[in-house]
Amino acid sequence: MQSAQQGEISFSGSTGLRRWSFTPESPLSLQAKVNKISVADLERLAKVEYPITGDLSGEIALTGSELQPVGHGSLQIAKGSAWNEPIRTLKLDFQGDKESLHSTAQLQIAAGTADAKLTYAPKTQHYEMTLTADGLKLDQLQSVQQRAGSVNGVLTMNVSGQGTVKDPQLSASVQIPNLMISGQTFSGVKAQVDLAHQHANVSLESIVEQGYVHAKGGVDLVGQYPTDATVDVRALPIGPLLAKHPPQPVRHRIYRALRKSTLRSKDR
Repeated sequence: MQSAQQGEISFSGSTGLRRWSFTPESPLSLQAKVNKISVADLERLAKVEYPITGDLSGEIALTGSELQPVGHGSLQIAKGSAWNEPIRTLKLDFQGDKESLHSTAQLQIAAGTADAKLTYAPKTQHYEMTLTADGLKLDQLQSVQQRAGSVNGVLTMNVSGQGTVKDPQLSASVQIPNLMISGQTFSGVKAQVDLAHQHANVSLESIVEQGYVHAKGGVDLVGQYPTDATVDVRALPIGPLLAKHPPQPVRHRIYRALRKSTLRSKDR
């Protein structure tokens, strides 16, 4: 298959059927090669729509069955974007045997690099995963700048977990030594998320001006999502915060109050 614009796809495959139906135990064989094909063209061909663009290249070779796949592959997206965030390269490599699938991924964007590893067993739906991002520059993340305005800082993130699809477990930590949002400085920003047995615990701490803010909470991920949370604020100077970023209605009220006070003083 050749695209009218650029790129081509070549593939071959076979599968065994039981009563003309494909089952997870059916034997299969698939070989495919993609060369600089547009992700948007593939989405239209598959009748799906995702906010992802770019040129896709790579090759895949699979044998075995859906429950016991054996094979390897490598895919790469270049000159693309995801959720309006430009992507320099996104590489995915995987290798599977009859028991599990092992994959690695690397994402390179203007802000930095993120690496991920995943091991998944289709039969038991058990997984192990890690995700690391060291030194992401927030001022170069366009999606963050568009949503939060002027944001500066360097982010480090570590995520690890293991469990099953029905009972996922993971632990995630985020650290930003110095975070600046619209001129307001937050130092020592640390966030921690722990997920286990359908329950998530979240904690956040940061130093603001001469004070600090600590917050923690938990939420059940079933039923009505019952939640409990506490926030501890100590020695947080309200005056400097309002002086730097007073809301427009507050400034108007302060101005009117000062003007009334001045007029009353003159009348006296």
